[in-house]
Parts: sequence; C-alpha cells; structure tokens
Amino acid sequence: MKKLLFLGIFFLVFSFALAQNVQVDPNLLRQIVDILQKIIQSGQIQQVPQQAVPPPQPTQEKSEKEIKEAPSLIPAIPLLVAPLPRGVKPAIPQVQEAKPITPEVLKSILPDKDRKDDAIIQINNLRITRILNNPGLQGVKAIFFAVRDTGWKCLMFESEESKKPASPSQSGPASPSQGRSMPCILNLRKPILQRELAIQVSNDTILLLRNRQKAKLDDFQVGDKINVYGFMDKSTYGIDALIVRRIVSAPKPIETKPVSKCGGIAGFPCPSGYECVYENGSTVPPYPDAMGVCKPTFRIEPKPFCAQVITPAYNPQTGECKEFPTPCDVPQGWVRTDKCQTYEEIRNRDNQRVSDLRILANYLTLYFVQKGEFPSAPDTSDSWSNLKNAFSSAALSFDLPTPPNGDPYLYIPCSDTSSVTNHFVLRARLEQSKKQAPSIYELTYDLANPPSGWSCTNWPTDGCTASNRYFCLIQ
Repeated sequence: MKKLLFLGIFFLVFSFALAQNVQVDPNLLRQIVDILQKIIQSGQIQQVPQQAVPPPQPTQEKSEKEIKEAPSLIPAIPLLVAPLPRGVKPAIPQVQEAKPITPEVLKSILPDKDRKDDAIIQINNLRITRILNNPGLQGVKAIFFAVRDTGWKCLMFESEESKKPASPSQSGPASPSQGRSMPCILNLRKPILQRELAIQVSNDTILLLRNRQKAKLDDFQVGDKINVYGFMDKSTYGIDALIVRRIVSAPKPIETKPVSKCGGIAGFPCPSGYECVYENGSTVPPYPDAMGVCKPTFRIEPKPFCAQVITPAYNPQTGECKEFPTPCDVPQGWVRTDKCQTYEEIRNRDNQRVSDLRILANYLTLYFVQKGEFPSAPDTSDSWSNLKNAFSSAALSFDLPTPPNGDPYLYIPCSDTSSVTNHFVLRARLEQSKKQAPSIYELTYDLANPPSGWSCTNWPTDGCTASNRYFCLIQ
C-alpha cells in the first residue's frame, strides 16, 4: 500500500509538471521523492483501514451437513404392560428409557452385521412384552421385546442350511433330514433366563401365523406367544430374526358392561354374569326394597408363580418318566420323583413292594394264630398306627414296611361272618404294567369287587384290577 501511494504521488507531480510546460529541475523532483519517503517511513501517512465486514448473523436454517450429523431421535419405547418375570431385567435400563432414545442406544442391544461369531438358534414359547415400530434403523421394520414363557425351549443349529426345511412351527427336535440340532449351551440359556430379549424384525424376516400362513406386522400384539429362528449375537444377545411365528394370540380383554342399579321397589334384575351387591357388601338386601349395584360374578385368580426348576415325574398308569421345566407343568395324576429311573430300577422297586406285602401277610397270619382273627381296623403305611397297636397286643415285634415311592400300602380287613374278621386284602400300586413285567403280577387278583360273601371295610373304589396297576394279596 505504501509503494502504491508513493508511485501515485510521484506520477501526479510529474504529470502536473508536464501539463504546465515548465522545465522541471531533476534535483527538485529528487528532493520531493526523498521527502515523501521520509514521511512514509515516519508513519505520518497512515493506511486507510479496510471496512470491517460484520460477522454473519445466525440463521434459523441449518445446513444439510449439520442436519445429517445431528443425532436423530426415535419414538419412545413403550412402557411394560405387565411386570417381567422374577429375575428378568429389561433390555434397556429404565434410567436409559427415561432419556431420548437414539439409534446408537438401540444398536447396543441389537446384533451387528458381522455374523461370523453369531449362534444360529431357535427359541420356542417367547412372550412379547412390547413392540417398537419404525425404530429409525436402516432395513429394520420393528423391534420385538420378548421374555421366556412357560415351556420355553432353545435349540442350536450348525448352519443356516441345517434348519431347512424346518421352521419355528415345529415344537420337537429336527429330524435327520433337516440337519443336526442340539440344546443351547449354558452361555445362551442364561441370558434367555435373565433378560428381556431384543428381536430385530427386518425387511427380510418371514412372519407367520399359527397355521403357517404369511402374517403382517400388525398381526403381532403385546402378549402374543412366538417362536423365533435367527442369529443371536453373543456379545449383545440381540436376535436378527429370520422367521417369527405367532403360535398363541394374546387373550382379549373382557368387556365389562356399564354399572347398573338393581333391586329396589321394582326389583330390577342384573344381566347374565352379574349379581346384585348392596351397600353392606352382601348379596342379601339389608332391608326391603334396598337398591344395589350389578357387579361381575367372575373372579380373576392370580396365576401362581412357579420356579424354573426341572422336575422329574412318572405316570403311574404307563410307567413313562419325563422331566418337566417347572413343577407346575407336571400333569395331574403324575408322581414327582427325584430322577427318572431306568427300567431295572423301576422293576426292583416294584419287586420290593410285592416282597413287603408278602412279609406283612406272614405276620398277619401269626396274629391270626394267636387272636383267632385278623386286625379289625383298616390301616395304611402312612402311619401303620392300627396295625402297630394290634401287633403290640399280640406281643409281635415287627418293623412294618413303607413303600419306596408312590402310593402307600393299604390293609383292608374283611369277613364272611358277622363277628370274625377272617380275611384281608393288602394292596400296593406298581409302576410297571403287567405287559412290561408279568412276573411281578403272578399273585395278583383281577377283582373289581370283594369276593362273594365278604364284607370289607373301605374297599377301594377302583378295585384291585391289574389294569389299575395294583398288586393285591387276598387272604
């Protein structure tokens, strides 16, 4: 800038001199140039500062780059309709759920794209706890949150091809033609037991109904039971679902009718399924013409909590023994046991029951020799109190037998006269059928009723037939 100013003044003076047609002394011009240089160096001539450019005012519109880089928010995760089972933690902690949910938060509980270390699994009997539609992740339509339900089961597969053509609709193990499968290892079963699972439903996920027809996303509701087949990430335990099948729909809520008055002078009745309850809480009017309120007669009983403990039990009618996931799953009529026994162990147990009854019959015979009749009071091996008192009166010292497992032994006194108890029936339930172990049944009697002329106390209503698996020793 200083050089430009210097040259400008120099040419201005030179042009002015030429314009006046006057001869200019070169020494004079040189002196003028020197003076100008000294003035510039001394700072007496200052640069004109450039006009300050005002800073740009902030605008409300953001650039496209800022919009792309800003974290996007997704709809809030639905709250739990029902509490989770005991010991099960939510997929996202409640502290985090109270904050804005971003895709980064969801990615921490969902499987990543790398499937090299994922496990190919099928989990049956999961219950949906909540559904998050349109989570804001590319290619993901929804996220199902689910927990284990009664009868849940987990299977592992060697590869994705080994599952075909099986599907989650099958409750049993895969056949050899469908590839090899095995129960899930403990490292996979433990998170299923202890946490709410996040199931990723993508555009490629196959959705099925119970009848194996294709389903839509709207067909799935909170409370539905589902089977899931897909890839489980071993780090986040999220599941990338290949197939999701709804096997049981959530029960529909019971529609209650509006409250109406009942009773009174006109005696208004209640509709079907309702009863008239008066102000004292009773269904009986406290005074004539009292008015009441119609209330439902049904009562919702709370479902008992059942511990997740494997419970062995056997069917005394068939001898079949199975392990059930909880004590509540044991069918009615089945007998719990410490473990499922082998065929030899069951046969030995039945042989012991038969041997016990024969020994007991010998002591009853000794009692008859001394007393002239058998004990007149019925008894069971739960306490043997009546037989112990009878044997003590006859000075018989005997440790009465108890059954190794199952129903107690039964003593039934009988008589064919009105005054003397001269017969008896000893009964024990066996676990094996006559077809399985015919030698055990060699002294049984196929009698649904006592012998002709006998009068037996507490004769069993189901008789002593072999079909009922009873060994009956009749004297």
